[in-house]
Amino acid sequence: RRLSAAQVNATMKDVRRVAYRCFQDYGVPGDAKVKFRITKAGKVRKIKLSGEFARTPTGVCVVKAVLAAQFPKFDGPDMKLSYPFQLR
Repeated sequence: RRLSAAQVNATMKDVRRVAYRCFQDYGVPGDAKVKFRITKAGKVRKIKLSGEFARTPTGVCVVKAVLAAQFPKFDGPDMKLSYPFQLR
C-alpha cells in the first residue's frame, strides 16, 4: 500500500507554506525542484534540490522544510517523489 495523492498533497500543503516563508525571508523568486523518498514510517530521506536555488540560502531553507515533513505511515516500499516549488 502507498500514500494516496490526497495524503501527499495534504502534507505538501504545509510544506509549501514553509517554503513560501523561505521566499519571504530571502526575497529571491524562482523555481526549486525537489526529489526525495518517503519511508514507510512517513519520514523524508535522500533529498535532492535542483534548479535555481541549488546551493543557495533559499534552497537550504526549502530542503529543511521538506525534511521536516511528516507523512502518514504506510505499508510497502519507499515512495519516490519529485515536487516543484514556485517561489514568488
